Amino acid sequence: AFAVYEKEGYSKLHFHEERTEIYYIISGTATVIVDGEEQQLKQGQEITIYPNQQHQVISSGEEQLKMIVKCTPAWDAADQHFITFSAMSNLVC
Repeated sequence: AFAVYEKEGYSKLHFHEERTEIYYIISGTATVIVDGEEQQLKQGQEITIYPNQQHQVISSGEEQLKMIVKCTPAWDAADQHFITFSAMSNLVC
């Protein structure tokens, strides 16, 4: 797949139970958060995200982020699980 994110655009935090994804940066700068750890990627760099790793992409440069996304096995919407946070989750008793 070919993905384009406008400046400051981002994907929602999510994971896949069955898929491995490889993000290859064509242009722009990406902040990729995988299991809470941030990595900065620029043109020509790539990252592999394995099943069950929570991840998110943020376009963090001054220009559009363009990247190729390769999924193995092929992408399936049923295997994209979004992470949601409860407003109550930060309460301390």
